[in-house]
Amino acid sequence: MADPMTGKPVIAAVGAGRMGRGLAHVFAYAGHDVRLLDVKERDADGYAALEKEALSDVRRTVGLMAAFGLISEGDIDAIVGRVSVFPLAEAGAALADAPVIFEGVPE
Repeated sequence: MADPMTGKPVIAAVGAGRMGRGLAHVFAYAGHDVRLLDVKERDADGYAALEKEALSDVRRTVGLMAAFGLISEGDIDAIVGRVSVFPLAEAGAALADAPVIFEGVPE
């Protein structure tokens, strides 16, 4: 499914670790909405901590892009705002309408 605002496909990344976060910032920078799917069972506090950490990592990476002059400081919030994190319990919702799915889970 395409994002109604941008017309670009929604991207899902299975795995909210380093690789999934890297995929998220690249595709969010390109204008896509990105859904990071956490594949570990966590309680609510554990999920909240992971979500905060993942979005902070994406923000830090995008902030480096701004520091190097690749984007403006004003673009950071919009780019990070295109990334959302889903718990394993919501895998169906995260993946159902994403025509592009990347796997970033250690084997």
